Amino acid sequence: MLQSAGESIWGVLVHSDPVHDIAVLYAISPFQVAKPMKWKPVGDIAEVGTEITYSGFPSWHSLMTYRGRVAGYEELDGRGTQIMLNTYGWFGCSGSVIYNSKGHVVGILWGVDVERKPDLQVQENMVWIVPVYNLDMKTAIQPLCSSLLSNSKACAVNER
Repeated sequence: MLQSAGESIWGVLVHSDPVHDIAVLYAISPFQVAKPMKWKPVGDIAEVGTEITYSGFPSWHSLMTYRGRVAGYEELDGRGTQIMLNTYGWFGCSGSVIYNSKGHVVGILWGVDVERKPDLQVQENMVWIVPVYNLDMKTAIQPLCSSLLSNSKACAVNER
């Protein structure tokens, strides 16, 4: 079930990548009120200093929007380069799509940083995201396009 602006629609999981913690859902029908952003991923990893925006549901709160900047990068075994943001993040924001100032997708938020010594402590201003280039959208939706939706807008966009 996908929800936005007080309305709900059904979605289907069409791709899942547990290594990079990315999934793709296909909305069965459009939202009546909410309008989706166009799928425009950046071509390469966002540079340090890039302005970003994202919206999420931290803790028990309703939808909130945050801004920040790319602060740097970290390497994770088996996951490759991850982007570190200087912005606010909290539990419930995972899965949020991160956009740059031109509306291009930079990545997907998957966690907040944790100080491990001397005690575990959440660093809510250090946020981890997986770069969008880890998602090959054409490959992700190919089974859906070849079997069910060959003339869908989503399939046509990914043929370019």
